[in-house]
Amino acid sequence: MHEQRLKIRDFLAQDGIHLAPSCADAFGAAIIEHLGFEAIHLSGHALHKSLCLPDAGLASVTEFESRISSIVNAVSLPLIVDGETGFGGVRNVRRTMRLFEGAGASAIHFEDQFTPRRYRSAGSPTISPGEMVGKLKAALDERRDPNLAIIARSEDRSSEAALIERLVTYAETGVDALWSSGFSADLIRQVRAQARGIPFIGIAADPKVASAAGMRIAIYPTLGIIAAAWGMTTILTKLRDGNAPEDIFSKLAGTEDVRIWFRELGEAKYAD
Repeated sequence: MHEQRLKIRDFLAQDGIHLAPSCADAFGAAIIEHLGFEAIHLSGHALHKSLCLPDAGLASVTEFESRISSIVNAVSLPLIVDGETGFGGVRNVRRTMRLFEGAGASAIHFEDQFTPRRYRSAGSPTISPGEMVGKLKAALDERRDPNLAIIARSEDRSSEAALIERLVTYAETGVDALWSSGFSADLIRQVRAQARGIPFIGIAADPKVASAAGMRIAIYPTLGIIAAAWGMTTILTKLRDGNAPEDIFSKLAGTEDVRIWFRELGEAKYAD
């Protein structure tokens, strides 16, 4: 756990960008590790979809904690965790910190939406900057391992000026990084110029451009779970339509490699 948290610290401190694909569970995390990525992100969107829930703040803090624990026990990569809104007010943020840090998170990001979070289609109404600052200060105060990274995320879309002001204000609390979700490279540069060169993490359409602006970890919250749903749908449709399993697999490149990995999954940790 200590080593994983130090890795995130190193990623944030150094130039260059590191990819941390998102997952919903330990199986997805194991695939990410198997493919040689450097970090993993537990996505709130993916976790909600894995429970057949809309991404609207319906999953509980203990459901998140359980997923963190199972992922940390399954893989050795650092885990960045979606802390949503902290699941409530300042007291909720404190409990969230205790649970997530105890479960083994290497980094946690909190966002400034209302609790419960709204559907994306309904927009992203935000709490006041002052209320968010109180949450971030509570998270920093509750942190027991100083190597655990705390990241502030803003969903303010009222104007670019308001967003910049919020992010700079959040940086002043002493958080370790800021979250960028579809923000321009120019906006990242403006914020960093006013906020001690603080690094960013988040969604990067072009990792090279984002890296040059100051993003250090690129995260893709929906990619993995959409791919998983597409893969199951594709294969099971063929099965439904009368194809035998071996006929389906014989036409897919890399099937045997996946089967070998699947048979070996977990064996090293639970060998006789």
